[in-house]
Amino acid sequence: MPVEVERRTGETLVRIVGPVDRSVPDRLEPVVSREVGAGARSVRIDLDRLTAFDSVGVADLVAAVNTARRTGAKVTVRGAPEALREALSLLPPARLFPVESGARPRRRLAGWGEALGSARTTARSHLLLLVDLVFYSLAGPLRGQAPKLRRVGGELARAGVDAFPIVSLISLLMGAILALQAAAQLRQFGATIYIADLVGVSMTREIGPLLTAILVAGRSGSSNAAEIGTMVVSEEVDALRQMGLNPVRYLVIPKIYALMVAVPGLALLADVVGIGGGMIVSRVAIGLPVGRYLEQTRLALVTSDLTTGVVKSLAFGTIVGIVGCAQGLGVRGGAEGVARATTSAVVLSILLIIVADAVFTVLFRSL
Repeated sequence: MPVEVERRTGETLVRIVGPVDRSVPDRLEPVVSREVGAGARSVRIDLDRLTAFDSVGVADLVAAVNTARRTGAKVTVRGAPEALREALSLLPPARLFPVESGARPRRRLAGWGEALGSARTTARSHLLLLVDLVFYSLAGPLRGQAPKLRRVGGELARAGVDAFPIVSLISLLMGAILALQAAAQLRQFGATIYIADLVGVSMTREIGPLLTAILVAGRSGSSNAAEIGTMVVSEEVDALRQMGLNPVRYLVIPKIYALMVAVPGLALLADVVGIGGGMIVSRVAIGLPVGRYLEQTRLALVTSDLTTGVVKSLAFGTIVGIVGCAQGLGVRGGAEGVARATTSAVVLSILLIIVADAVFTVLFRSL
């Protein structure tokens, strides 16, 4: 824990830079004790740059304040984050002390700088996880560090099999909606047979993979972030490291592998169910024979339609896996941090899925 001490006229400033938790060997209390022992009569503890804390950090701060008070020195604490102030408010009344939030109006440029710094940190963590994925997939088996593939089965059941009902239902409805919307226009030209073309191509190339990825991001992406984030907060990830197990190899890679298999599989099933939804609407609402609808669908679809959807869904599954796990590993600040990571995992996954879909669309069209 880096502690900066600045001696001013009539006051000693003690500033914490970084975390205050059990992972840091240094403590604040000895520093404050040394300063008041050297004759400091007023001590200000500045927490503006505090990055993380736990119960050990709270106890250390309380001990530092009590040490200064016992010597008769005046001590003030400012710049404490809201979470720390809430933790300190739970102290017995006899041990409470005033804590200033230290909130200052931020300039717009400073806000932009913080946003850019946060985006840089997020991008770096995701890229590092992608590098780990490539390493453990290619070089890991050659070095005796192969991923724990036996964990993939359980993850695949949760990400794929359990998601099939909701993916099927929404795909069926999407196929039916596409058919109804197309029928309203194509009926004017006597071309209702081309409903099969529109539904088939739209589902296989675009809607099937995209819809499946978004649903899986909402289910499995958030679940992975919450699960790993809870393990980080409860120090289970640290326990795995102490046992000699790499958390990325043991926890993260199986989840990403499962999503890389589950999303393409679910996307193909979504294509079939969506085409079925269009077929039902065409038969019931328009009177188009089932056999003719299926034959027109077969004529409309080509191999590239299916391969395009599979390639997209494979990339989408990788994105959901990496983003969810990276957000979970980066959790800080207890239950509130887990909630933020879960929300960020879903939002960022959907954003990157849309961006990747646009890139693939342009790429495949140009090819």
